[in-house]
This record gives sequence, structure tokens and C-alpha cells, in this order.
Amino acid sequence: MKRSSMLLMSVLLLLTMFLAACGNNGGTTPTPAADGETPKTETTPPAEEKKEEAAPVSLRVFSTFGGTDAAREAFQAALDEFTAAHPNVTIENDTMSANDDGFRTKVNTDMNSGNEPDLLFYFIGADAEGFVNAGKVVPLNDILETNADWKNGFIPDALELARQKDGNIYAAPLTGFYEGLFVNKKIFEENGLELPTNWDKLTTAVKTLSAKGIIPLSVPFDQSHYLIEHAILSAAGPEGQNKGLLDGIDPNWEKAFAAMKELYDLGAFPKDAATIDLSMTGNYYSEGLPP
Repeated sequence: MKRSSMLLMSVLLLLTMFLAACGNNGGTTPTPAADGETPKTETTPPAEEKKEEAAPVSLRVFSTFGGTDAAREAFQAALDEFTAAHPNVTIENDTMSANDDGFRTKVNTDMNSGNEPDLLFYFIGADAEGFVNAGKVVPLNDILETNADWKNGFIPDALELARQKDGNIYAAPLTGFYEGLFVNKKIFEENGLELPTNWDKLTTAVKTLSAKGIIPLSVPFDQSHYLIEHAILSAAGPEGQNKGLLDGIDPNWEKAFAAMKELYDLGAFPKDAATIDLSMTGNYYSEGLPP
């Protein structure tokens, strides 16, 4: 969220509360009396209360709740509910699907060309580091501390994960993800293979399936972060994965990439892994066969 928009929204909400609590009450005005006369008080009718209309506000909100996303309708309903309660606010729902990485290109282009959205639903950590360092977003620390009900609505660990390296929280947790290795049990049973609960069983399955023309691991290289995350988590653990790489070399990360190289050499991935996307890999998984 840009600084100006955050301040504007805060002022707008405070102004609405202030206007609701205050009014222009009518009163009495004394009329000057002539010499020797008793002063008379003339009652004036109450002045009509003037309702000040809040200034119009236009906001652009970017999210990945587009396309076939399960949260698309709920997100739009939330925007509609907000604008109904604040008729002076117009919201442009600038949303995209997260099925491919096109949204990353758009966000980075907008943030680097002076076309920043007012509210941004995006990833934290390394993805947001450039925006934070450039002063493109505002910290939410004070808002969280002054609004206990809102703060207490978050899982503490999830809120802490949103904290950037400078100690500030720039994003409120909204969506979490879990990742795992999905296995087509039917294919394993038909080929007499055990489920890959360790590295040896995994490499055995890769060799067997690859030799029979079956794609062992359906992964797109263009969106390889899922594969990389699993490899690094397995080799370095959560702390090593979260630490990331700033300078130097982490032996655990080397081990993870060496494991990926071994799988590649064994024929684990689709031949067109460099050009397919996530939806296509899902099709390969369901079919269990190469294109």
C-alpha cells in the first residue's frame, strides 16, 4: 500500500467517526434591550445539521484472486461490502490468476514504473524485499498495536513470518500454502514399486518409470520454486531454508541442488519441462504418461 493511500484511508475513517459524533446544535441568542426595558431572550430555531460528505477516493487493489481461483467471488464480495459501507470509495479490482508467474512480472513492472497499486496482495520475504528497501510500502506495526482485536485475529507465528529483515511488518497474513509430493498410487502398484518414503525408493521409482516411458516427476522448470523448496527443506531444514543465501555458499543448499541434478540425470522430469506450466504438469500427473 502506498504511503499516501494508507494515510488517506486512516484519515477518512477517523473523519467519518468524527462527523458521526459531532453536530451543529441550535442555541439561543440574547436580543439587546432598550434603556429601562427588561432584556428579552429570543429563541432561534435549531439550525439544520449539515452533513459533510467525505471526499471521493479511488483505490486500485491488486491480487491473484482472479481466473478460477476459489477465493475470487469471496474477494469481490468483500470489496463490494466495503464500498457499500463507504460510498465515496471506488475500488478498481486489478486482479490476475496465480496459475502462472505473469502476475510477478506485472507487479514488478508496476512497482518500478511509478504505477504502484494502493493495496497489494503479494508474497512476503524475498519477493517483497525490493519494495521494502525502496520505501514503496508502509509498515503496519502501529496499526496492529492500536487495534488489538485485529492483531489477535492472526495466528501469532503467521504474523511473525510477515516480519521483514528490518523488523517491521508490512503485510497482514491472508493466505497460507502447504506443499507435498503427490503420488499416483495406481502407477506404483501396477509397476510393483514401493511408495517413495526415502531417497533410495525415490530413485528406484524414477529409474523404473522413466525406462517405461512414464514421467516420474511432473515439474515445470519455469516455475521450479516448488521443486527447489522441497529439495532445500529436505537438505537444510526449515531454518536453513528460511535463512536464504545473501553471500557465500551453504553446503546444505549445494546438497539440495546436487540431488536435483541426480534426478535430472535419471530422467525424472518431462522432456518439455522447460516450456510447460503448472496446469500441464497437473495433466501429466493425472495421465501418468508423456505427451
